[in-house]
Amino acid sequence: MSPFEEKYELIKSIGKGGMGVVSLVRDRTTQRLLAAKTIRPEFLRDATIVRRFRREERLLRAAVHPNIVPLVDSFLDEGGGVLVMDYLPKGDLAAAIRDSGVPKSILVDLFAGAVAGVKYLHQQGIIHRDLKPANILLDDDGTARVSDFGLAVLEIRDTTPLTAAAGFVGTIHYAAPEQQTGAAEVTARADIYSLGLIAYEIALRECPWQPPITSTAHSGLDAVLKRALSRAPNARLSDPEELVLELRQAAQMKATG
Repeated sequence: MSPFEEKYELIKSIGKGGMGVVSLVRDRTTQRLLAAKTIRPEFLRDATIVRRFRREERLLRAAVHPNIVPLVDSFLDEGGGVLVMDYLPKGDLAAAIRDSGVPKSILVDLFAGAVAGVKYLHQQGIIHRDLKPANILLDDDGTARVSDFGLAVLEIRDTTPLTAAAGFVGTIHYAAPEQQTGAAEVTARADIYSLGLIAYEIALRECPWQPPITSTAHSGLDAVLKRALSRAPNARLSDPEELVLELRQAAQMKATG
């Protein structure tokens, strides 16, 4: 029995990825339910994947904030790599956006929480690089928490390669233009671009398969989205709180209009 299995009881699989699974587990001592993200041992023969695992572990330990999913425990041995985190069973922002019963004002509140988490990351010099509604999880009291730091890097100090040739990393429909042409050029402004796309999706409740060309019927929001989604990183918003402000005003106008 591995150290992970000695400490945690496997309950069931709750998600799958290309390199492993996410499982619901129970702490054998405290009976606390947690989520365990596992990398299968065969993938750990790749030194780059091991470095990526270690980086995600390191960044999660450093990123302590109410709007970020916390790391509880970690293991790396012959049985594979495991990151143990809080279990958040209330779904994610993607599901909330799809649910027409969730008021726009609630979506904006969730987005505001995600923005607070991202701003904290940027203050720590961390770029997430894979922000999307599915990576914004909801806890029991409805707080949004940013998750999945598998592609995150330190903006200045981290030189760990993600791919053999600094190619595309992220989720194509939410990635900034510079992510799609050369990962080595990515800065925190890439996260601003992703937040702009998420804000657009909240405004219109449709996934932005391309940069938005449809008006949100709110001039202030349209203007701030245009700035957030500039193809030139240096021309983008410096503070994503502007997105929150305009989204909230647009939601209030629709509710009272």
